Amino acid sequence: RYSFAAINRSFKKTEKFKLELPYQPQKGYKQYLLTHKNPRANNRQEQQVKIKEIKGDDFKNGFEFDLPPASACVILNQAKS
Repeated sequence: RYSFAAINRSFKKTEKFKLELPYQPQKGYKQYLLTHKNPRANNRQEQQVKIKEIKGDDFKNGFEFDLPPASACVILNQAKS
């Protein structure tokens, strides 16, 4: 199993990411995204920022994704056997 973490620290700009992998990946993956439309939102008083789970089946070497401003994500994938 492999995991990748990405963080966009910009408050205004969406960042593009491209993963160059050291292995042959399976096509299936899960992405956990932590984001909110207001980049200054927090969970101190109430739960505003939530984790969104995305499942996909198009993972490959050179996989590209966009990360919204002030957000973070983790992607999980497995190598082909």
